Amino acid sequence: MNLRLRSAVLAAAAELLVEHGYDSVTMEAIAARAGAAKQTLYRVWGSKAEVVADAVLQGVFVMTASPVPNTGDLRRDLAAWLDGIADYLRQPGVGSVVRALATASTAAPDQSDAFDRILTEPVNKLIIERLHAAQSAGDLAVRVSTGTIVDLIVGYLTLASIGRAPLDEKRIRELVAVLIP
Repeated sequence: MNLRLRSAVLAAAAELLVEHGYDSVTMEAIAARAGAAKQTLYRVWGSKAEVVADAVLQGVFVMTASPVPNTGDLRRDLAAWLDGIADYLRQPGVGSVVRALATASTAAPDQSDAFDRILTEPVNKLIIERLHAAQSAGDLAVRVSTGTIVDLIVGYLTLASIGRAPLDEKRIRELVAVLIP
């Protein structure tokens, strides 16, 4: 597949994700929008999840998270940040893209680290930065390692994204209260 057609396919996938969400996007729709044969898409990517994962990996469909705020109140900052993440995951296509990236990461050996590299590692870094700032300010007593706190937060976000666990205001407040007494 030539580079121009590949770019058109990835752009078409990203546009359709924004417009309709992952669950409503089909390989046929991607192919039609890109001006490609559906069989070509299946030959190159194998599945819709792989096309979407490639669009994310190539930066055509960007998933971002803002830094955790630092107002001096770690619990409030984490809760506000998690509320923002929850809102982001509710945007058309985003939660489904997370699921697609997780699927593609398990299905394609050459993309096995994609989920961590694209999603969990950047989020880990944001949380760690805020926790370290809280520790430096004396606002976080070390009862468990920051790594454990990060793993629990990111694990819950992953579960909420791909497993459909509730990610609502009440659950977020409870999670933060357990992790940051």
